[in-house]
Amino acid sequence: MLQHVNIKAELKGVKDPILRLKKLYELSMTVAGDPVEVFKRVANMIGEVFDVRVVCLSEIRGEELFFISVYVDGEVSVDVGHCPLEVTPCSTVEKEKDLKMYDEVIEKFPQAGFLKTHNAYSYCGFPTLGSDGEVIAVTCLLDDKPHDFTDEDQDLLRIFGQRIGVEIERKRYLDAQAESEKKIRHMAFYDSLTQLPNRSLLLDRLQQVLKLAERHDFLGAILYLDLDRFKSINDSLGHSVGDSLLKTVASRLQECVRAEDTVARLSGDEFIVILSNLGDDAPV
Repeated sequence: MLQHVNIKAELKGVKDPILRLKKLYELSMTVAGDPVEVFKRVANMIGEVFDVRVVCLSEIRGEELFFISVYVDGEVSVDVGHCPLEVTPCSTVEKEKDLKMYDEVIEKFPQAGFLKTHNAYSYCGFPTLGSDGEVIAVTCLLDDKPHDFTDEDQDLLRIFGQRIGVEIERKRYLDAQAESEKKIRHMAFYDSLTQLPNRSLLLDRLQQVLKLAERHDFLGAILYLDLDRFKSINDSLGHSVGDSLLKTVASRLQECVRAEDTVARLSGDEFIVILSNLGDDAPV
């Protein structure tokens, strides 16, 4: 869990602009851990420091703006939906790669639904640049009344933009790493053609069924199936047709069994079906 830091108390009495910048940077660096929790804490921190009603920390993915952390009147929510980037004032921030401020923002961007949701009058958005120099996120501060942002305030927001950039790229790296590990695990236990469990996962499932059968005294069965004259299909029609047939067979076998049963591809045109908990009246 992230430790709560009272930003206003920490900055109280620090009048010199340079010292305030240094203090705030030090505070931002204390925020670490799970990126989602960091985004929540940073949104809260910005809301407290600048005394605004709403802070939307938003990641740009393609042509969409995803609200990954939203602070509203002291409460923070995550993953609050998305909208087309182009219809929002954030698009101007993204194009110009610089901080932008608007009053009467709803009238200027009537298609941006989140502005109406939060009854926004004033808008201040600042960019987050990735390591390639492109804008990867825009954080905006909204209020239902005019809000002045001094040069010092804008410098503080740019510091937050840098901090957010570090966390977004870290999250992207962690997500890519997790996805890569997921693919590796899938390749280790599933057949690449039919997506059925392979021999390794089949043996693991078999061990589980045998242990459960022994513990709860139920019957099970193992079925072995292969396709007659499959080689002639490959030889006469080609391997692409043979592969399509194997995938069709795999799909139909799965449709014939229950969720607790296992259909696996052993090799070539050979399939194994493990049926568990058949009941006392099952044929032996």
